[in-house]
Amino acid sequence: MKIKNLIKACKAGAWHLANDMINRGESALSASRKGKTALMYACRRGATDVIARLIERGADVNAPGVDGDSPLRAAAKLYYSLRHGAGPLSEGVEERSARLADAIVLLLREGADPLLAGGSDSAEFPGFTAADFIAGSPGLMARLRAEHIDFIPPEQHFSSGVPLLAEICRYSLYPDFKLRDEDVAVVAQALS
Repeated sequence: MKIKNLIKACKAGAWHLANDMINRGESALSASRKGKTALMYACRRGATDVIARLIERGADVNAPGVDGDSPLRAAAKLYYSLRHGAGPLSEGVEERSARLADAIVLLLREGADPLLAGGSDSAEFPGFTAADFIAGSPGLMARLRAEHIDFIPPEQHFSSGVPLLAEICRYSLYPDFKLRDEDVAVVAQALS
């Protein structure tokens, strides 16, 4: 398959080609017919070098896709979903999670707003923001602290108004998911 534009290169994960296209001046602002931007595709795959180049060329870190997700919310939701899946992490998930964490750090440093709600997943995650997904991921919270990124969830509550720790312990993608005691401690420490 011949890849003819930046959107398709990012969708396919052809990062070298995407960088070449950016260098040749292809617009960082273009979107697919479905409203997804190159930045959105790069964020969902954790391609930080391409993300940085797209932002450098004017891509908006807070621009919602057609589904209402911001790039940060999309990356944070995927990170949360991968890290909180049922059972042990499958092959490749650890590496992809690490790339997504890198993307989340970059987006926050570039001014992405973690409080933007949105997304077409309202039945599954009603009113959740990127802040909610990040706060529900103890390892990511620890990383943000280590990177000196001031990220404190609003009033230590989810956007639904439920206290953060209670929601983390109760809510998950999977009905049998429960935080381990040490995870609860990490989240509590991150919030203090």
